Amino acid sequence: MAKQSGAKIRKVAMELDEALEKGDADKVLKFFDKGCEIEFLGNRLKGKEEAGKWVKWLSGNFSRIKFKPITIMVEGDKFFEEFEMKAKFHDGREVSSRLAEVLVFRDYKVKKLRLYFDMMDFMQSGGTVIRKMLIKKLVSKAMKGLKE
Repeated sequence: MAKQSGAKIRKVAMELDEALEKGDADKVLKFFDKGCEIEFLGNRLKGKEEAGKWVKWLSGNFSRIKFKPITIMVEGDKFFEEFEMKAKFHDGREVSSRLAEVLVFRDYKVKKLRLYFDMMDFMQSGGTVIRKMLIKKLVSKAMKGLKE
Protein backbone atom coordinates (compact mmCIF):
# COMPACT_ATOMS: atom_id res chain seq x y z
CA MET A 1 0.00 0.00 0.00
CA ALA A 2 1.35 3.39 -0.98
CA LYS A 3 1.92 6.09 1.63
CA GLN A 4 -1.07 8.41 1.91
CA SER A 5 -0.79 12.19 2.10
CA GLY A 6 -1.93 13.71 5.39
CA ALA A 7 -3.30 16.75 3.54
CA LYS A 8 -5.37 14.56 1.23
CA ILE A 9 -6.64 12.45 4.15
CA ARG A 10 -7.79 15.67 5.85
CA LYS A 11 -9.49 16.85 2.64
CA VAL A 12 -11.30 13.52 2.18
CA ALA A 13 -12.45 13.55 5.83
CA MET A 14 -13.87 17.08 5.44
CA GLU A 15 -15.65 16.04 2.23
CA LEU A 16 -17.16 13.09 4.12
CA ASP A 17 -18.45 15.49 6.79
CA GLU A 18 -20.00 17.69 4.09
CA ALA A 19 -21.76 14.68 2.52
CA LEU A 20 -23.07 13.65 5.96
CA GLU A 21 -24.35 17.18 6.60
CA LYS A 22 -26.17 17.16 3.24
CA GLY A 23 -27.64 13.73 3.98
CA ASP A 24 -26.29 12.38 0.68
CA ALA A 25 -26.19 8.64 1.52
CA ASP A 26 -24.82 7.56 -1.87
CA LYS A 27 -21.97 10.06 -1.69
CA VAL A 28 -21.23 9.16 1.96
CA LEU A 29 -20.87 5.48 1.08
CA LYS A 30 -18.37 6.29 -1.70
CA PHE A 31 -15.94 7.37 1.03
CA PHE A 32 -15.96 3.91 2.66
CA ASP A 33 -13.83 0.87 1.83
CA LYS A 34 -15.89 -2.23 0.98
CA GLY A 35 -14.58 -3.97 4.13
CA CYS A 36 -15.07 -0.95 6.40
CA GLU A 37 -15.95 -1.03 10.08
CA ILE A 38 -17.90 1.57 12.04
CA GLU A 39 -17.89 1.56 15.85
CA PHE A 40 -20.25 3.71 17.91
CA LEU A 41 -22.45 3.38 20.98
CA GLY A 42 -20.97 -0.05 21.72
CA ASN A 43 -21.85 -1.42 18.28
CA ARG A 44 -19.62 -2.57 15.45
CA LEU A 45 -20.92 -2.45 11.89
CA LYS A 46 -18.97 -4.24 9.15
CA GLY A 47 -19.02 -3.67 5.41
CA LYS A 48 -20.65 -1.11 3.15
CA GLU A 49 -24.12 -2.59 3.57
CA GLU A 50 -24.02 -2.02 7.33
CA ALA A 51 -22.38 1.39 6.79
CA GLY A 52 -25.44 2.20 4.68
CA LYS A 53 -27.65 1.23 7.63
CA TRP A 54 -25.66 3.67 9.80
CA VAL A 55 -26.20 6.48 7.30
CA LYS A 56 -29.91 5.60 7.15
CA TRP A 57 -30.01 5.59 10.97
CA LEU A 58 -28.55 9.12 11.01
CA SER A 59 -31.10 10.47 8.55
CA GLY A 60 -33.87 8.55 10.30
CA ASN A 61 -33.08 10.25 13.59
CA PHE A 62 -31.95 13.72 12.52
CA SER A 63 -33.39 16.16 10.00
CA ARG A 64 -30.23 18.27 10.13
CA ILE A 65 -26.64 17.66 11.25
CA LYS A 66 -23.81 20.18 11.34
CA PHE A 67 -20.21 19.52 12.39
CA LYS A 68 -17.81 22.14 13.75
CA PRO A 69 -14.18 20.94 13.97
CA ILE A 70 -12.35 21.81 17.18
CA THR A 71 -9.10 19.84 16.89
CA ILE A 72 -7.82 17.86 13.90
CA MET A 73 -4.69 15.74 13.68
CA VAL A 74 -3.46 13.39 10.99
CA GLU A 75 -0.81 10.80 11.71
CA GLY A 76 0.07 8.24 9.07
CA ASP A 77 -3.20 6.72 7.86
CA LYS A 78 -5.18 7.98 10.89
CA PHE A 79 -7.36 11.09 11.11
CA PHE A 80 -8.28 12.29 14.62
CA GLU A 81 -10.93 14.93 15.18
CA GLU A 82 -12.65 16.48 18.16
CA PHE A 83 -15.76 18.29 16.99
CA GLU A 84 -19.07 19.77 18.01
CA MET A 85 -22.17 18.24 16.48
CA LYS A 86 -25.36 20.24 16.30
CA ALA A 87 -28.33 18.23 15.16
CA LYS A 88 -32.07 18.63 14.87
CA PHE A 89 -34.48 15.76 15.38
CA HIS A 90 -37.41 15.38 13.01
CA ASP A 91 -39.75 16.63 15.76
CA GLY A 92 -37.82 19.90 16.04
CA ARG A 93 -35.82 19.18 19.19
CA GLU A 94 -32.12 20.02 18.96
CA VAL A 95 -28.99 18.51 20.43
CA SER A 96 -25.47 19.89 20.63
CA SER A 97 -22.61 17.79 21.87
CA ARG A 98 -18.86 17.32 21.64
CA LEU A 99 -17.61 14.13 20.06
CA ALA A 100 -14.36 12.66 18.83
CA GLU A 101 -13.66 10.37 15.93
CA VAL A 102 -10.82 8.32 14.56
CA LEU A 103 -10.83 7.47 10.87
CA VAL A 104 -8.35 4.93 9.53
CA PHE A 105 -7.79 5.22 5.79
CA ARG A 106 -6.71 2.73 3.13
CA ASP A 107 -6.16 4.20 -0.33
CA TYR A 108 -8.08 7.32 0.80
CA LYS A 109 -11.16 5.29 1.70
CA VAL A 110 -12.41 4.91 5.29
CA LYS A 111 -11.35 1.49 6.53
CA LYS A 112 -12.44 2.15 10.14
CA LEU A 113 -14.53 4.85 11.79
CA ARG A 114 -14.69 4.99 15.58
CA LEU A 115 -16.97 7.59 17.19
CA TYR A 116 -16.62 8.60 20.84
CA PHE A 117 -19.36 10.45 22.73
CA ASP A 118 -19.30 12.33 26.02
CA MET A 119 -22.47 10.52 27.05
CA MET A 120 -23.36 12.88 29.91
CA ASP A 121 -22.98 15.91 27.65
CA PHE A 122 -25.03 14.21 24.94
CA MET A 123 -27.78 13.12 27.32
CA GLN A 124 -28.05 16.54 28.96
CA SER A 125 -28.24 18.25 25.60
CA GLY A 126 -30.67 15.81 24.00
CA GLY A 127 -33.49 15.93 26.48
CA THR A 128 -35.80 13.27 27.86
CA VAL A 129 -36.18 11.05 24.79
CA ILE A 130 -32.42 10.52 24.40
CA ARG A 131 -32.02 9.83 28.12
CA LYS A 132 -34.76 7.20 27.98
CA MET A 133 -33.25 5.60 24.87
CA LEU A 134 -29.79 5.45 26.42
CA ILE A 135 -31.01 4.19 29.79
CA LYS A 136 -33.00 1.44 28.03
CA LYS A 137 -29.86 0.46 26.06
CA LEU A 138 -27.70 0.46 29.21
CA VAL A 139 -30.19 -1.71 31.10
CA SER A 140 -30.48 -4.07 28.13
CA LYS A 141 -26.69 -4.47 27.98
CA ALA A 142 -26.44 -4.96 31.74
CA MET A 143 -29.12 -7.66 31.68
CA LYS A 144 -27.69 -9.50 28.66
CA GLY A 145 -27.07 -13.08 29.60
CA LEU A 146 -29.39 -12.95 32.59
CA LYS A 147 -32.61 -13.10 30.59
CA GLU A 148 -31.55 -15.58 27.89
